Amino acid sequence: ISREELLAIIESRYPELLPLAKMMYSESNSVYYRWEDGSWCIVEMKRGVNQGCPLSIMFAALVLDAVLRPLQLLLDIRADERVADGDFGDDGYGSRTHLFANVDDTSTCVPLVDLAYFFQEFERLGKPRGCVLNATKTIIMPTCSGTSVIPRIRQEDPALADEIETTIATYSTGEETRGARLLGEPIGSGAFAIDFLNAKADEVQEKIAQLNANVSDLHTRLRLFSQCFIAKLPHLLGAEVMHTCPLNINAAEWKGWIGPYTERIESISKDFFTNLLSQPDLPLMSYLITQISVSQGGLGLLSPRHRAVPDFVLSMTQAVRYACDGIRINKDVEPVHLHPSIGDLFSLHKNHSSATLLRFWRLLPFIADVGCPSRCPANERINHFLKKVSTNSARGRIKRHCSDDATATLWRHVAAEHPEHVHLLPSILSPEMSYPLIATCRSVPRHRLTNWATTFGLLRKLRLPIFN
Repeated sequence: ISREELLAIIESRYPELLPLAKMMYSESNSVYYRWEDGSWCIVEMKRGVNQGCPLSIMFAALVLDAVLRPLQLLLDIRADERVADGDFGDDGYGSRTHLFANVDDTSTCVPLVDLAYFFQEFERLGKPRGCVLNATKTIIMPTCSGTSVIPRIRQEDPALADEIETTIATYSTGEETRGARLLGEPIGSGAFAIDFLNAKADEVQEKIAQLNANVSDLHTRLRLFSQCFIAKLPHLLGAEVMHTCPLNINAAEWKGWIGPYTERIESISKDFFTNLLSQPDLPLMSYLITQISVSQGGLGLLSPRHRAVPDFVLSMTQAVRYACDGIRINKDVEPVHLHPSIGDLFSLHKNHSSATLLRFWRLLPFIADVGCPSRCPANERINHFLKKVSTNSARGRIKRHCSDDATATLWRHVAAEHPEHVHLLPSILSPEMSYPLIATCRSVPRHRLTNWATTFGLLRKLRLPIFN
């Protein structure tokens, strides 16, 4: 971004920040980097914000806002002109463009008739301010059906088809027809989403294999697995439900959700423990203990079956709340309302064919029943969940409920399949046995367990044979 533009914006809108901004950005900075041979070089940095600057994100957003805000107004005018000409588009508002930006990650839903205009105007408004599109990272996805829509458009409007082709060739890596990643999540076709999820699982599995090969300390390996490696997977569980959940799912059995990505995560967890403890397999009883919370005597590891459906419903609830009621930044400030066409997308009454909304409304009553406080009347929980419950408090209640469910499942399983072990469960599910293995601070040297202590502690905790 242009530093001159940044300082001009701050001077006009936030003058109290100008002395601080001038101190950091009025002169060029020196960036040091090291070559492969160990020598150091210096590059003079005259544009952009500094890495490590606590205000860099907000400063970049200010400049990008100076590009996107007038661009949105220009695109709104084009949509209004189409409405005036009787062309209401597919949204009833003249096919309006919606611009979204997460600092420098800009995404837009733009009608194809405005595609070339959007890029031309972004270039015109952005270049003087230092905002330049990176064509090697830009994705244009006119469809997610798997086949190009340009031949179909050419049959009706050859000039528009040529314009779209030229725009795609000029400003992007090419026409995408299956899907893309948006802020870490897969969007597009179900097939693309499954491939994306499998690729992420493959990456983590490869990293775990390197962990097993290069880290000989078993306690370190366990802690890295629980806090780093397996933690890279759960944020995508909601996407699996969104793309693959059957429309006729028995929503009351949401805790038993199983999908291809969920199965991969379970397989990764079981393989890790069998490798760590040199066991041929991990029995169901042992696996359930790994998923019970530490405070209830388990290891507190990820339970993908319990996490997937709540993640999807909580994310959709937040999206519906933003789309229909606006984005509330502070309780004392009026919410920022989005255009009604976005709210229509999240209304089952107006978008009744949406598979995502059908899945959401089928699962919502059962998640709301758990996510609302117990004092909330049963007949008011759906509305209360949609309008008032915070995501964090709902997630906390659901987490406790799922841990209780895993504990109850363990007791039922042991009573049915291994009744001779029932009397051992109270001592096995002792939090005092769990904390040293999985939850203590390893910055304290005495909290670091030796290999033999880790092995025997885990074998005892998971009720696995200590001696062959």
